Amino acid sequence: MPGTLDVFARDVAISFDGAGTLKSWTAQVDMNRRRVNWLVTSTIETGFAIPSLASGSSIRKAALVDEQKTNLTIWDTREAQLEYEEFFKEAVQDLDWTSTPDNHCVTIILKAGPHGV
Repeated sequence: MPGTLDVFARDVAISFDGAGTLKSWTAQVDMNRRRVNWLVTSTIETGFAIPSLASGSSIRKAALVDEQKTNLTIWDTREAQLEYEEFFKEAVQDLDWTSTPDNHCVTIILKAGPHGV
């Protein structure tokens, strides 16, 4: 069924536009037509015009770092709401997610400044 969304499907990508809209996506494979259909799972107005970094997790969270690289926000893409925000004195250079195999204890790892955090 093209265009139908399996609510249990995992988000596999995030996108961002210049107006500050974050979208998370899932993929639906159509084996008969040999193509992939992309379906939007959530849309969030973040207020970030140009993020410097963005990363999505397997449990429907998205982390964004602002253009100045000092403001980290974490968004719950399932509920379309801001979950966490922190400002750093030094620039955030990288971010990534980690978790246990059963998706517990998910944390964001960031590197800020020359020595990391």
